[in-house]
Amino acid sequence: MRERKRKQELDLVGIDMSHVGAKTELSKLTRTFDIEFENLGLKLANGIEIMKGVTGTLRSGRTCAIMGPSGDCRLISGAGKTTFVTLLTGKVPKTTGTVHINGKPDELSNYSKLIGYVPQEDIMIRELTVRDILMHSARMRLPASWDYPTVKRKVNEIISFLGMKHVAHSIIGNEAERGISGGQRKRVNIGMELVAEPSVLFLDEPTSGLDSSTAFEVCKNLREIAQHQGLTVAAVIHSPSPATFKQFDDFLLLGKGGRVVYMGPREDAIRWFDFIGFTCPPEESPSDFFMDVASGFVASQYDPAFQPSDLFEYWEQQSNFKYANQPKMTIEQAKLAKQEFLRQSKPHLFAEGSFKSARKPHDYYGFTNYIAAALADIIGSVYSYTKDVVLEFSEFCLTLIYIIIQRPDPIRQRRNVIWQGWFLMKRAYHQTYRTLNATLVDLALNFSAGLFISVAIQKFTFLGANPQGLCYYAPLNTYYDCQRTLISREAGMFISLGSLFAGISVAGNTFGYEKVVYWRDAASGMSTIPYYIAKVIVDIPRVIIGAIMFSVALVMFFPYQQSFASVLSVVIALYFYAFVLGYALSTAVPYSKLAVYGTGVALLWALVLSGVVPDLWDVKTSYPSSIQWIWDISAPRWAIEAFWIKEIQALPFREKNGQADHFYNFNEYNLCFQNITKIIVVWHILAFLGLKLFDRVKQK
Repeated sequence: MRERKRKQELDLVGIDMSHVGAKTELSKLTRTFDIEFENLGLKLANGIEIMKGVTGTLRSGRTCAIMGPSGDCRLISGAGKTTFVTLLTGKVPKTTGTVHINGKPDELSNYSKLIGYVPQEDIMIRELTVRDILMHSARMRLPASWDYPTVKRKVNEIISFLGMKHVAHSIIGNEAERGISGGQRKRVNIGMELVAEPSVLFLDEPTSGLDSSTAFEVCKNLREIAQHQGLTVAAVIHSPSPATFKQFDDFLLLGKGGRVVYMGPREDAIRWFDFIGFTCPPEESPSDFFMDVASGFVASQYDPAFQPSDLFEYWEQQSNFKYANQPKMTIEQAKLAKQEFLRQSKPHLFAEGSFKSARKPHDYYGFTNYIAAALADIIGSVYSYTKDVVLEFSEFCLTLIYIIIQRPDPIRQRRNVIWQGWFLMKRAYHQTYRTLNATLVDLALNFSAGLFISVAIQKFTFLGANPQGLCYYAPLNTYYDCQRTLISREAGMFISLGSLFAGISVAGNTFGYEKVVYWRDAASGMSTIPYYIAKVIVDIPRVIIGAIMFSVALVMFFPYQQSFASVLSVVIALYFYAFVLGYALSTAVPYSKLAVYGTGVALLWALVLSGVVPDLWDVKTSYPSSIQWIWDISAPRWAIEAFWIKEIQALPFREKNGQADHFYNFNEYNLCFQNITKIIVVWHILAFLGLKLFDRVKQK
């Protein structure tokens, strides 16, 4: 009856039980981890302690639920569940505590290639199919010795085990394009780590956003995976249903401030809370009850002055009570056991009023102490950031040395950067060009930008210099302008402005749209260099085609004199520059604000620093030499000069044989493109560094 009801619930949420039931057995792991941690703690540079004394064990073949109250209007701060995971994995250096792996002192950070981490959000490229995503993750992270058929079998094994054969070739989808269901996305999220064959798997809220039936199936899958493979699984979880909670073997409950309330077998938790004066009502969910106790919303049967912080002291004395081997107690038995415990343990621990005296008074900072603490926090953050960058660079150099001397990685030898670049290029290609609608939108944007500029500059024409004799009769204040060639260089400025607007708008999506995907991949060990190069190479057709569309629209109304090839050359150079500006911006600013910043950057380089207004001649002759270089690093300044040179040389007037105006030089046409190329290369370096150095905490 229960199974039939469960099947009906699963049918309602779109889960095909015929596929879920047809699972294959997962292969056993070649390396399993039993993790023991003792007295884990973290104290910030300003003296605030956000985790203290966390001790426990994570065993292979078992699943552990990590729970604790979160910060809300009633609770000033959370329990540090995610902090615990980051400390244990070494993503954040702990200030106290030790870790043992398989009985030996060690650090999980030394085995990062064997550790999987499933984030709370379903972070993946939504334009790809389920199989595309899992195959990419497997080929990037499995040992280099695995050939393609072996990798494919591993992916098929995971797809089959997760019951996803029927959606293997379906795209993930997003708000605009329908794809697989939320529960299936959660399975893909987990599958991305499982195909890498980790020895330890951490999950952050794997049931968030799921209904109870789907959450139950996800946690059931996790338990089966742990049992079949010998995998060590620990999941941060919030408010699971009773059925879902039973899928976990062990239970770690953290209280406010990151201290242990309970750590042990899940089925023994009720006995422990009974013993310390908190009996779970039969009709209430045990997990919710434990959370309420840790939050201070349940009164103690033994201590009227109970505070949630007392739970930490109770647990620190738990070694004197073998609750795990005792049957469930009644209230009276618990009271008798409590009295016996008080006689055998420290006499002051549960004495009346002792908790109030034991609690630390609030530490109210004076203004001076507050400033000192803030400065210490800033200095500590800068030091940690610098140290982290230096260590990662050292590890990168060491990896290069290992590649040169052909020394394999003792933990796991993955594919080299060349193979990684190839896999990343294939993924970027499918992501970019598989969706026809997005490609058409880009083409329309580029064509429209060129058309608008063409209309705006349709009357920008050439007017040669007046005869010198005529200029003698001109007013003195107009004599200089009378002898100058009047060709509206604003045409070049408008072309630069339009190219930058269109290019930045399109290029901002290359990295900005998927920064969270990059952070996840980088945290799993992906090298940034092949990722960046692969994305840039895949964008090259977009740059060239976009420039062609812009140029075709541009010449529809603009009365240009030079050849179309010359116009196209300038526009292509500007588009490459615009794209790299978009890359750099997208690594430094939030994606939601990219359009605003992109507008400002386009106006700065194409308008203010174009050499048109103010005139480059005035800049070079009147401005301080200390700031003249700013115009020299502006690609539009050189593009406008190249455009002007070709436009003048195409005219049948004597000006093309004389001295060039505006501090230009007719012999600098090739130099203009050389300087634009140098500027583009520098911006690529800055974009790469921005991708690598910004948001470093999220890349771990």
